[in-house]
Amino acid sequence: MKITHTRAGLLFSAALGTVSSKTSSSLKFSDVNAVKDMPSFNGLAKTPPMGFMTWQRFRCETNCDTTNGHHERCISEWNIREVADAMVENGWLDLGYEYLVIDDCWQARERNSTGYLLEDANRFPSGMGYLGEYVNNKCSTKNPEKCLKFGIYSDYGTYTCGGFPGTMDHEKEDIELFASWGVQYFKLDGCYSNKEQQLYGYPYISELLLEVQEKYGADIVYSCSYPAIWEGQVHNPDVDYEWLASICNLWRNYGDIDDSWDSVHAVMNWFAANQRYLQPFAGPGHWNDPDMLVGGNFGLSYSQNKIQMSAWAMLAAPLLLGNDPRNVNPTDTAIMQNERIIAMNQDVDGIQGFRIQCEKVACPEEGSGCRCDRHVWMRELSGGRYALTAINFRPYGEPNSITFNLAKNTWLNVKGQHYTFSEVYGEQEDKTYDINEDITVWVNVNSCLTWELIPVENSVAENELENIPMVEIVENSQPK
Repeated sequence: MKITHTRAGLLFSAALGTVSSKTSSSLKFSDVNAVKDMPSFNGLAKTPPMGFMTWQRFRCETNCDTTNGHHERCISEWNIREVADAMVENGWLDLGYEYLVIDDCWQARERNSTGYLLEDANRFPSGMGYLGEYVNNKCSTKNPEKCLKFGIYSDYGTYTCGGFPGTMDHEKEDIELFASWGVQYFKLDGCYSNKEQQLYGYPYISELLLEVQEKYGADIVYSCSYPAIWEGQVHNPDVDYEWLASICNLWRNYGDIDDSWDSVHAVMNWFAANQRYLQPFAGPGHWNDPDMLVGGNFGLSYSQNKIQMSAWAMLAAPLLLGNDPRNVNPTDTAIMQNERIIAMNQDVDGIQGFRIQCEKVACPEEGSGCRCDRHVWMRELSGGRYALTAINFRPYGEPNSITFNLAKNTWLNVKGQHYTFSEVYGEQEDKTYDINEDITVWVNVNSCLTWELIPVENSVAENELENIPMVEIVENSQPK
């Protein structure tokens, strides 16, 4: 099924989200672009997957010479066992980070004589089946029913991106092999194949995953890299997200993230610029994936880590650690294990949010390459609540003011009037606002403030109550 780009959502301006003359100015984007009510194709990933993936921190390190410290970095069974231990012992599993996914470069360079994939025997001497069992049996001491889940990578091509054997032409044996290893998360890349091959291969793998689920009870979350290969800086209409949502649990939309602030900023700006094409197709069982979390590594400050966590929460994005869970400093750990930001991300309604405001202050509006330096992002949560983050990218050493009016935003229809703003990182005390009024906050440079907006039960402001005769309050409270 192909997306037709003539629906009501495209009456909204790409850059600013303004309403065209073809529709009423009282309508919001979310009013005319309802989130697609699509089931998970396999009943899995009802909330965005959380866990750890090897690529960002360990890349394709295959040198396991322990004399030079490579033991701690190489893609090997002892590295994965140590990471699994740390995810349990350091509290990551208890907070929901449950998938441990080995990305590329675990394979031997050739398949065996019967065509089956092999793990590298020097780096995985006990075998991948043993390692899968080890990971799947690492469980929380607080809740023994909560255990890690083993994940693995392959590529729908003749080779993986790292040059190891790919899955194309070996689809059935690979999926059955992964199921026998206890795999519960499968990432499928798209190097060394063309679009026609991928349009056949990605849905075929989906069918095979359903087969092993029915035959063996193997519940395997399916991550597809297809759109990241074919998307452009402006959304490519040939990338059909409705189709992807029917065959995948999550999909990488954009290029690989790196351990740098520029990279995180670029990913955020791409998702914001193309949000009207992406948002309607995200939801329980099928998620847009902006790639791994890079906080706790080397490239982000603590405040920048808070920004990425907050933006990924607004996007209802998968939370896959790209650091080393054995060795994350306490401040970054506190940010990435913040229960309130995780709860926002994992909200059961699964509605992806929007960047609702973009201001360019450090350069002219018409300047080429000028990116927004003051953002406001927002998403709807269950129970009448909302999540909101105000981000200051301005390169100055003092806090900057950000002013927004939630009633006037063109992306999201805020249903109530009075909300308590509760800052999730403890940066501010709770405060109640009327969303029809301009709200001004002060945000430190390269930092953010992130709130849970809790509806005030009585929609009448407290100062208005003082002017209402008591008899009317009593009268109105009686059943009719």
